[in-house]
Amino acid sequence: MDVVVSFLNEISFFGYEQEDLQEELDLLNASIKECEEHPENLKATTADDLRERFGLPKEEIYQHEMAKAQSFYKAGMDYTQYCKTVELEKIKDSLMAQ
Repeated sequence: MDVVVSFLNEISFFGYEQEDLQEELDLLNASIKECEEHPENLKATTADDLRERFGLPKEEIYQHEMAKAQSFYKAGMDYTQYCKTVELEKIKDSLMAQ
C-alpha cells in the first residue's frame, strides 16, 4: 500500500512520464521559494470562491444525508476498531501458546 500511495503521489505532481521531472521539480521549488520569500502575495481562497470561479453549483447539504454519512463513518470506525481488537486477541493468544 505504501508503494501505491507513493506512486499516486508522484504521478499526481509530475505525471506518469518522467522525461520532464527535473523541469517540474525546478518549477515546484521555485514556487515554494516564492511563497516563502513573499508570503504577503499569498491569497486565501474559500470553497465558495472556487465554485464561483469554475462555475460549479453550490453544494446543498441536507441534514438527513449528513446524518447518514456520519452513521456510515461511525460504522466504519467501529468495524476498524473491532478488527484491531480481534487481531490483537489473536496475537495475544499466539504469544500465550508459546
